[in-house]
Amino acid sequence: VYIGEFVADEMEGHGTYHFGDGEVYEGEHTAGLMSGKGTYRYDDGTVDVGTFCDGEPVGAGVGWSADRLRAWWLNDGVPQSISLDDSRRMARQMQAPPIIQNI
Repeated sequence: VYIGEFVADEMEGHGTYHFGDGEVYEGEHTAGLMSGKGTYRYDDGTVDVGTFCDGEPVGAGVGWSADRLRAWWLNDGVPQSISLDDSRRMARQMQAPPIIQNI
């Protein structure tokens, strides 16, 4: 289920997509795909914030475990452990939603 902007019957602009498996993507869409800044919430509670292109993570991002006790830096979707303080700093730099910045 998609709630957001459409252009020519395709997801375009800001919106939230609820996948059938319980995962949720909130952010920018282009030509029906995740493209631009966004937040991806996995069904297990894990959260990744970053940039997407053609539906795939690209560049730098940051993520947290479901219990929010572990964090990682993402480079093209590949995680590397970082401190929670560093994850909060990165979230602010990336202009993540305030709820993410306060993890």
